[in-house]
Amino acid sequence: MPAAITAGHDANATASGSLFVPPAYHPHAPFTFTGGLSFKPSGIAVALTIRGIVGFLLQLLFFPLLKTHFGLVKLYRYSLLLLPVSYFVTPYLATIPSSTLPPLPAAGVLLWASIALVLTIQTVARSFALPSGTMLLNAASPDRSALGTVNGIGQSVSAAARTLGPLLTAWLYGSGLSHGVVGIAWWAMAAVAVLAAVASGWVVDEAGVKPPF
Repeated sequence: MPAAITAGHDANATASGSLFVPPAYHPHAPFTFTGGLSFKPSGIAVALTIRGIVGFLLQLLFFPLLKTHFGLVKLYRYSLLLLPVSYFVTPYLATIPSSTLPPLPAAGVLLWASIALVLTIQTVARSFALPSGTMLLNAASPDRSALGTVNGIGQSVSAAARTLGPLLTAWLYGSGLSHGVVGIAWWAMAAVAVLAAVASGWVVDEAGVKPPF
């Protein structure tokens, strides 16, 4: 269950990561505001490239070490705890002062440092949570002969979540934008990520033991 929920909101975050586009920021803090960073495709590409590079390095260099140190279940749980935080703060990137004026794309050292920080938190979480979830799913198989069935069910449920999630998120995003609450989609993802983190409390390790937090 937490793996499917995580797959769903991770797909949402990936799909929604390019929604730094709307211009004309109109603030009414803390929750009622519209607008975005007016990023062009090149700016979005830079942000997603940062995410890709960080994710690659984390999985290659740090995942094995942290798995050994914390254990698979605890690493999975701790990673899931980061996602609600990163989703919740993402819309507030639009409130950071820009060195340019609309309709030019937002810019500035503080802005890009904040984007890098938020994307790094998201990438740290997904780089550790997704492979951990897959490994725990394999460990949940009662027998090696059932691995195909277990993985098939897991992939099917995850695929359904990845399909439906972006549709619901896009609808929330459009609805929120029309009502002056552009962050509603991200905050909904944060709520779903909290559910996944709570559900991870019932996940057991390879030996069938449920470690404490």
